[in-house]
Amino acid sequence: MTASINYNEFWVSLFDTMDDIIFIVDKECNIKKANSAFLLAMNSEEKNFIDKKCYDVLGSCCCGVNSCPHKETVNAAKLTTSEYYDDRLNKWFHLRSAPLFDKNNAVCGSICVLIDITEHKAKDEELEELSQAVELSPTCVMITDADANIEYVNKKFLQLTGYALEEVIGKNPRILNSGEQDKEFYKKLWDTILSGEEWRGQFHNRKKNGQLYWESALISSVKNKDGKIIHFIAVKEDITERKKMEESLLAANERLKELDKLKSEFVATVSHELRTPLSIMKEGVSLVIDKVTGPLNGRQEKTLETVFSNIDRLTQLINDLLDISRIESGKLRLKKSFINVSALLDDTCSKMRIQSDSKHQQLLCYIPDKPEYLFVDQDKFIQILTNIISNAVKYTPENGIITVSLQGKDESVEFRVIDNGSGISREDLPKLFGKFAQFGRSPGAGPKGTGLGLAITKELVNMHKGSIWVESDLGKGSKFVISLPRIECIDIFKESAGKLIDDALKEDKPITFILLQIDNSNEIISKYGFAEFNLVLRNIESEINKALRGKEDVVQVGKNEIIISLFGVGKDTSGIVYGRIENIIREYILKSGLQSAKELKTKAVFISYPEETKNIEELLAKVSCSSVKNE
Repeated sequence: MTASINYNEFWVSLFDTMDDIIFIVDKECNIKKANSAFLLAMNSEEKNFIDKKCYDVLGSCCCGVNSCPHKETVNAAKLTTSEYYDDRLNKWFHLRSAPLFDKNNAVCGSICVLIDITEHKAKDEELEELSQAVELSPTCVMITDADANIEYVNKKFLQLTGYALEEVIGKNPRILNSGEQDKEFYKKLWDTILSGEEWRGQFHNRKKNGQLYWESALISSVKNKDGKIIHFIAVKEDITERKKMEESLLAANERLKELDKLKSEFVATVSHELRTPLSIMKEGVSLVIDKVTGPLNGRQEKTLETVFSNIDRLTQLINDLLDISRIESGKLRLKKSFINVSALLDDTCSKMRIQSDSKHQQLLCYIPDKPEYLFVDQDKFIQILTNIISNAVKYTPENGIITVSLQGKDESVEFRVIDNGSGISREDLPKLFGKFAQFGRSPGAGPKGTGLGLAITKELVNMHKGSIWVESDLGKGSKFVISLPRIECIDIFKESAGKLIDDALKEDKPITFILLQIDNSNEIISKYGFAEFNLVLRNIESEINKALRGKEDVVQVGKNEIIISLFGVGKDTSGIVYGRIENIIREYILKSGLQSAKELKTKAVFISYPEETKNIEELLAKVSCSSVKNE
């Protein structure tokens, strides 16, 4: 006869408050009592389970009477534990079954607790997957304790270093130290990771066999819940081959730079050597064509004109080569000033009509009435315009139309050259501005340039901090656009005087800026025109430059002022220097013969470093000048 189980109401109430599934079975595995969590999991009432076999109710954990863990508990009279997956509840459980004893100390059943371990199982599986991933990772992984004693390394570490596992566990990572990196290197590393930050860098380490190798490493700390560092983790990648390739590339790059320099020097030398004989040849041919040396028949004249044309072409090629050489060597310097670019564009178009008229083309030039002024190198700006318009004339057929226009925008001025020529193929567009990239705008024979004109143009535009682009389709013509920025006075000053300021800071020297303002600039421009006023300013600038003896720089800024930079001159002596400058200006006015120069009214403002300010931005702000106002 089955002994009865005494259910204490206190324990029954307590079990009902618990989230774990709890139930009681007798010696024959009949369910006698179940808590609320059991009923909730089974989604049923207690009466539906009472006196039913636990293996019939629970299935997976009790696969029949012979394998029922509760039967084992009763038979062994001791605690049994196991894990199982309940496919009906889709959960993992940890099962604990403890025997129950009657008053005679005989086993009368068992109490079973099912603890949901689904989340723990998932985390364990993730941890196992992560562990396998780390173990099989192509990068080296090392874990140390807080004292930097190695606790774990993966297979890749052992393969790379040549050490066996037992040779590194418990050791310090300094066993890899090659001595190639100094103590300061490792101090910075430890300062970083002990502060809780990640350290990234490269090690030049040594393998067990003595071979050196390079590693790229990321090292970080692991902290406990109290914020105390308990481990360090290092993830490292062998970059030895990459370093070898980088060194080879650097060596090759240096060699290429050297060869490029030699090429530039060679081109410059040869070009200079060719210019003189070409000039003599051109002069000689010109004399013959002009019949100074005697009469010519038609055939002779035509031949000489061909020779003359090719001398011009060769001269242009030499000039292009010299420009490229100077640009690449950094020897090309822009001489910027504020220029009426509207007038320059109009003048350039007038000159280019000689070329376009020879092909019966229409060269249309649209320029707004309001002139635009930009801070540019006048000669180089003309070269930019000439190259683009000449290019359009060259690749536009006879009787074609070329349209040149200018448009002022808020922060820039755009110049457009549009033709209705044969256009440029999509394949050729990416290489259009490349050096020595020769191609026609159509397959087969056709006009081709030297391959330098557009390359030079792009470099010159870049030097002016502008941009150039082209829009074209084969057979639909082309549109070239040049955009040059408007530059504020203070930005021009920064560009021109920035190096002097840097030098003054480095050498701890004073520097004084004299802002020479023309008070009646508007009156003079209105009376004599901007071109003459600009010429006067440039001439004054040139005269001052000749007279200054030290490491000084003079830069024209805006439409109505000149800034004189006096390096090594403090405010106390700047007045003496300015007295000399005033004499220079008076002498120029007397010898120039220009009435506009005689009518100039000037005012000087002095700003000095470090007397007035040691803050560079404040210093630059103090050198205030009026913004350029287009009229």
